[in-house]
Amino acid sequence: MSSQETPADQQALRSDIAETRAELGETVAALSAKTDVRARASDAVGQVADQAREKARAVGDQVKAGAVSVRDTLAEAEVPAVVRRPVPLAVLVGAAVGVALVVFWWRRR
Repeated sequence: MSSQETPADQQALRSDIAETRAELGETVAALSAKTDVRARASDAVGQVADQAREKARAVGDQVKAGAVSVRDTLAEAEVPAVVRRPVPLAVLVGAAVGVALVVFWWRRR
């Protein structure tokens, strides 16, 4: 530094030094963020999870809309009533259990 420098020049130099320090600090922070693998992986996982949630919401909305459409279509359609006969099913289940018991008893003899 020469003694001929004016205070304005010194102030400009000090402000340049302060600006350079700030830029250097930002650069160091950016480099440390890039080298922090755990934080970057965590951020990536968070982004993927957010995308998956959004996709699930979209699919859920589509399914709901489709279900409403199907329900409305079925409500408008003239579908004959289905006659259910639970008695024959119960008879078949009872017969199957009976046969299984007879076979079990026969093999234990």
